[in-house]
Amino acid sequence: MNVCYGSESDTELIEVVMSYRIIIAFIIIITLTHGVWADNIGSQSGIVPGSSDSEKVFDFTVGTSVRYLFRSARTNTNRYYDNDLFQDLQLSITMPGYKMFEFHFLGSVREDLDGGSDQTDFFPFEDIGDTRITPVFGYVHEAYFNINYLFPFLKQVRVGRQSGQRNSAVFFDGLAVDMDLTSRFFLTLYGGLAFHFFEIDYIWGSDLLGGAGIDYMPLGSTIVSLDYLFVKDVQDTVSPAGTYDHLFTVKIKQNSFSFLRPMIKIRFLNLFFQDLLISTISTFPEIDLEVSTRQTIRVAATDGFSNELIPYNTLMANLNPYYSFDGKIRKLFMENMAVDLGLLVRSLLGQQNSTAFNREFRRIYTAVELNNILDTGVFLSVTGELWFRDNNEYYSGGLDFGYSFRKLKKDGSISFGSYFSLYKYSYYPEPEEKELVQTFYTKARIPLGKNLSLNCSYEFEAAIESYHTLKIGTRYDY
Repeated sequence: MNVCYGSESDTELIEVVMSYRIIIAFIIIITLTHGVWADNIGSQSGIVPGSSDSEKVFDFTVGTSVRYLFRSARTNTNRYYDNDLFQDLQLSITMPGYKMFEFHFLGSVREDLDGGSDQTDFFPFEDIGDTRITPVFGYVHEAYFNINYLFPFLKQVRVGRQSGQRNSAVFFDGLAVDMDLTSRFFLTLYGGLAFHFFEIDYIWGSDLLGGAGIDYMPLGSTIVSLDYLFVKDVQDTVSPAGTYDHLFTVKIKQNSFSFLRPMIKIRFLNLFFQDLLISTISTFPEIDLEVSTRQTIRVAATDGFSNELIPYNTLMANLNPYYSFDGKIRKLFMENMAVDLGLLVRSLLGQQNSTAFNREFRRIYTAVELNNILDTGVFLSVTGELWFRDNNEYYSGGLDFGYSFRKLKKDGSISFGSYFSLYKYSYYPEPEEKELVQTFYTKARIPLGKNLSLNCSYEFEAAIESYHTLKIGTRYDY
């Protein structure tokens, strides 16, 4: 099996791995030299360091987030086992005083720790990471510059590798622009070379995509959105000429009613009806009650679509027609207590068998949430659930317990808990479906200084395969 990680050459792997070291070194150098650099530039230009003019030019914000995920899987006899390490880096650089330029980066690296990445025989834990000669590979998911308000009507220009900014999960190397044509009419244009995370052969040719989105406000609280996406996906498995798809989307959102906020979205693929989404939020302040619903009807399967409309097409099972309903009632008591009652239903349309990513189930749950108990900053949430699948019932529960505080004029919190998932899906960094998963977690948000804050979390997933996920994020305002 020959699977390519994108439409780029193999040198991108080296670029991704080196990006971590380069970016971290860049942050350290900027941190250590920021004061000297600003002082020297300020003295040469006649600007006094610390003045308002100096702050407008040289102040900027760096936000970083690093995630480490360790996956361990083995059979009962330990005959087969697999250990992998995933690393993600997210970086954002903005200039609060001079908001014209921004830079955003998101990359990931995966490493097989057992040295058996190139599997040729039967291997029960085989996935995309076990089809390569090298044990390390990676992706650049996003790396783009923002230029804000180049002209009064030109809100933003994005240049580089980016994801779709509208309602489709597309990734491309190209250009996108947002324009405020009037106070009620907004336009978005984007296009470029498509990037595929998983494709069987990258020498098929260049894949193209382009799109446009319009947001119109006929009334102050009504938003009508129209979107069009064109995709050319060259893949010999379908036809030598490739696949051409045209996706049209219509969305109407209404915020004029104080007690009801409805939204409806309809999508057409190649002029055929694809899916319908209807959501509502109803509030009744006089009795402290909120009711929310979300319904989805999908009538078109994803078989034969271009990779842009199903980014993990070559590895993941097709998404078949289904109907889902998600409803919740929330009742507030006093100032710090809330009780939720909810129902989630997912059913397949037509005569279909249950397969991966295509499941039928029901979930009934209730939750009690307490905040700032006895004015101590302690909060607690307890959830009870009843799941139905086939002819089986599953009883489960969840807990979230923590403490909120304020330090250095910033909010912080520490918490831990657990929750159950009948099905748990992962599309990034690997498309995967897991069953009967109990997840335990702890997380913290801690201010460390006037300009520095730390966010960290740890998750352990107990199932057939065990997952340990550590995520660390920092934010420093220069």
